[in-house]
Amino acid sequence: MKLSITIRPTIYFTRALLVFLLFVQTFAAHAQIDWTSRPLLPDNILFDVAFGAGKYVAVGQSGMIRVSTDGITWNERSSPVGKTRNLRRIIYANGFFVVVGDLGTVMTSTDGLNWYQHNSGTDRNLYSIAYGGGTFVAVGMWGCRLTSSSGIDWTNRSDKQQNSLYDVVYGNGLFVSVGDSGILKTSSDNGATWTARVSATTNTLYGVSMNKFGRFVAVGIKGTIISSAVGMDWTSYSLIDQTLILKAVASNPNTGKFVVMIQNKNKVLTSADGVSWNTPLVGTAIDQTLYSVRYLQNQFLATGEGCMFRSSYTDGATWVSETVNHWKTFICGSAYGNGRLVLAGGSNNGEIYGTQRNLILTTLDGINYKAAETIQLNLGASVFTSVTFGKGLFVAVGTDAIIQTSTDGYVWSYSRVEYGQRLEGVAYGGGKFVAVGDNGLILYSSDGKSWIKAVTKSSYHYKAVAYANGMFVLVGLQGVVATSTDGNQWTFRASGTPYPLESVTYGNGRWIAVGLAKSFATSFDGKIWVATSDPYSDIDYLDVVYENGQFVICGRDGKLFRYVPGVSWTALKSKVTVDLLTITYGNGMFITAGGYQGIQTSPGISSPAPAQQSAFSADNTMRSAFAGDSTGLENFAPEVAFKATTYPNPVLDQFSVNVEGANGETIRLQLSDVSGRTIFDKVVKAQNGVYQEEIPMAQKQTGLYLMRVSTPTQTQTVKVLKK
Repeated sequence: MKLSITIRPTIYFTRALLVFLLFVQTFAAHAQIDWTSRPLLPDNILFDVAFGAGKYVAVGQSGMIRVSTDGITWNERSSPVGKTRNLRRIIYANGFFVVVGDLGTVMTSTDGLNWYQHNSGTDRNLYSIAYGGGTFVAVGMWGCRLTSSSGIDWTNRSDKQQNSLYDVVYGNGLFVSVGDSGILKTSSDNGATWTARVSATTNTLYGVSMNKFGRFVAVGIKGTIISSAVGMDWTSYSLIDQTLILKAVASNPNTGKFVVMIQNKNKVLTSADGVSWNTPLVGTAIDQTLYSVRYLQNQFLATGEGCMFRSSYTDGATWVSETVNHWKTFICGSAYGNGRLVLAGGSNNGEIYGTQRNLILTTLDGINYKAAETIQLNLGASVFTSVTFGKGLFVAVGTDAIIQTSTDGYVWSYSRVEYGQRLEGVAYGGGKFVAVGDNGLILYSSDGKSWIKAVTKSSYHYKAVAYANGMFVLVGLQGVVATSTDGNQWTFRASGTPYPLESVTYGNGRWIAVGLAKSFATSFDGKIWVATSDPYSDIDYLDVVYENGQFVICGRDGKLFRYVPGVSWTALKSKVTVDLLTITYGNGMFITAGGYQGIQTSPGISSPAPAQQSAFSADNTMRSAFAGDSTGLENFAPEVAFKATTYPNPVLDQFSVNVEGANGETIRLQLSDVSGRTIFDKVVKAQNGVYQEEIPMAQKQTGLYLMRVSTPTQTQTVKVLKK
């Protein structure tokens, strides 16, 4: 019905004000330009670890304290020194933990959770601490030595020598300290007095330990190893490779075997007696530097860069990571359900070689993440590639066609595996789950647990699947697109591009598929598609999600884009450069992830509708404003929102304009450049439903053009970008 308005001066101001507010609303609604990187672990070194009071406690760079009850899942605790000082060494003795660190830091805790700082009486860095004979002894910079019977009150026992001391150990009633220039001193009176010993080396010594048989071993730079039967007389052993930095040494109290950590090789030396040393070196199978090794809870446990932990249950012969190494985590799929976000992928635990395993991470806020309990198979199924949520169930798929399910995203159950196959995508809709993958593999299920192979056969490699409007749409390599209403029988469609399509989604009345070579395909019904690709572009789209009136696309090299149909394309400010493989929305935020440490979040502003939709809302607002004045508004009745959109945008040689809300009206379509020169001008008659017109773009000049769509009662201008 036509709208008749009696003009009044006050109306001009009201309309102008509402238009201004509309302008502010439109741009504020799409404000998530900036993204925030969410590293799973700080880029910090863990210098040491101890076990006591039923907990592992690790300490490190910038005041870091991490606590675990099982050695697998770790939580960070606050430190009294904040992030201002490095924490160098920790022990558990006499019923509590004691930590020493830079600038004379001494802290204690009975439970590893709550910490208290004490005055050590020095501002020198403290590098190590040991306990024996009822006394704590700490050593550090420039010959600093401290003693304490309580761990709280400390006495300075430093002497005039200026060599730094890097480690101290207690055994056989003797404290032994080592440091710069091969210095080695012992104390038999609880650290009150110290006697210099001939160490048989002038090389810096970094670590010292004693085994069950009473043999001391000290290690240092240039492959230096010295040992002593009782701590008094020392013998030097020469390694062929004198470039080795031997950083730490520990002993198995059950077997007496020594393990030496080599800092610059990420390998270890082992010895059954501290006299004969193994060759060749034993690899720890990681590419991160390790700084310390301890024997705790029936394992050698090493710590190092990137909050890395490495364990050996075989006296140093083989090494594994019980805890998930988030530095080597890659996320391939994501979903939202039951109030939480779920990220699916895998981790090689920092290993250069060895076992890779599948991985699920869960988060409520996009800041704190927890590794889920997934099923690990010895023969494969080591990566999840996609995850979805439906019927109160998360379903994750991956390599070897693995499928696992979970109701809470944390505890997962096994559904199926088919070695040699690979599933790439999974979606839920219409009461069914559908999973797609390589070599034409399509599976469907009504419960996520029992799966049936689709009757449609092909050799295509499918990459993704989505559901909307009673229909599944899958995409894949060679630009393949297929549709199905039941997940069993599929019809192939022409996508308009030969390049791989990596993802597909539905929103704002259209399907959008994205892929490599900047491929961008659109369809209003899932059957007829229009696509553009640019084989010369360095942009590869890898995933797309629709939420809050916009499509958000992630891609290679950390690229992020926002597409608001009929309004604009915007490059977003990504904080990472790794490939972003997945993106989803939940709990009020967008979250994207991919390669190592590639997780980012951005707040999703509620209801960021495209400008043309907001314009209609503002029109309704204006009508409400006039409703109190009988002369201001006449013959008002609800009507369908007038909306003009274009696709694709940017364009190469042609695009389509789609008009809604102009049923039975005459529509004028005018395309002009920014100077106002008319390029295309056509008058058409709209019938019921949506009107669509193909607009040629033969112009060579790239840049911004204006598409003006008008009826006798309404007008909208859409920006079009020519590539």
